[in-house]
Amino acid sequence: MWKILMSYHRLLTWHSAELTKQVVPHDPSAIVLTEELDGSEEYVDQKLQHGSARIWQDVQTKIKTFLLACDFSGFKIDDFMQILSIIHT
Repeated sequence: MWKILMSYHRLLTWHSAELTKQVVPHDPSAIVLTEELDGSEEYVDQKLQHGSARIWQDVQTKIKTFLLACDFSGFKIDDFMQILSIIHT
């Protein structure tokens, strides 16, 4: 799950870097194309931001399911504290 979150973070970082690389052309006919790209880039950015929340919700649901399936009554307190620390991280 951590690798999924990291991959998504890298995707967002790459996308942000690509947006900052773009240079606005000086050709008036290219301005229309740039405006169209800006709209599609805004759409992609919006979808990526929304996807981030969805992925986080999915991860929380998976972890919750895993934790509810475990019987922690046999764990030593140190082991239980380590599990809580991992979950918090």
